[in-house]
Amino acid sequence: MRERFFFRLCPQWSKYRSTTCMHLTQRPPGVVTIAAIAVAIGVLPLPYGYYMLLRFFLCGVCLYYLVSVPRVRDGEKWVLVGLAVLYNPIVPVALGDKTLWTFVNVATVVWLWVLSSRATGASPSSAR
Repeated sequence: MRERFFFRLCPQWSKYRSTTCMHLTQRPPGVVTIAAIAVAIGVLPLPYGYYMLLRFFLCGVCLYYLVSVPRVRDGEKWVLVGLAVLYNPIVPVALGDKTLWTFVNVATVVWLWVLSSRATGASPSSAR
């Protein structure tokens, strides 16, 4: 009731609030794009610290998609758990050389892109 009274006094606020809330419920702003850029930068010869930061970031993104993104099926949740374990920075998993890690990183970003597009109902090419 108080909210309705406030919006009657200030009709511009109700328009702002509805567009802002709609934007926040659609999807996280560019998380998959940031992950793709970070993985692309990871192809370059960089210090080990960057790759640990990339692990931490991708583990966090996988956990975010596991917990917060709607329309993730049970089988996909298990894949996200496996990716979070693979990327965890506390007990690092050694896969071998950089070529294999690059392939796994790119596959992870593609996987997250598909999940993001399904969660928002958009086509995979328009996912952020």
